[in-house]
Amino acid sequence: MDELFDVVTGLLEKCGFSAFGEFTAVDSLIHKDEYIGFYALKDCQLVGTAMGCTSKKLSAELDCCMSIRLMGKSCDHADVEEFTARCDDLYGKFIVDGGLLIRSMKLGKIYLSSPLNRLTRELTLNARICLEEDE
Repeated sequence: MDELFDVVTGLLEKCGFSAFGEFTAVDSLIHKDEYIGFYALKDCQLVGTAMGCTSKKLSAELDCCMSIRLMGKSCDHADVEEFTARCDDLYGKFIVDGGLLIRSMKLGKIYLSSPLNRLTRELTLNARICLEEDE
């Protein structure tokens, strides 16, 4: 799972977002002049398992569903164009640079988060990963 989180963190940072594994209002307030992305694993389902004949490795395929909350700067929503461009860039980078087998991905609509004074958008990602363990 760490590899999946590393990919998500790396792509968020590549697109100019500060990445966090958990949402807290404190992080939103401390990083008010930054674009931020909070990610969380929502669901994980076992798809299949296999045992290698010669390598004695046990492999498992998992479908992992992640939710990524993207937030603009705390600037009275004046960053709508740049925020939209960063979100679109992130969406494209998951497809091209992510190195993940993406089963589905959805980028939601932008909405205003009045309490945090930020633009917010939700990205839902369903990716298949393979885990290997020595037996």
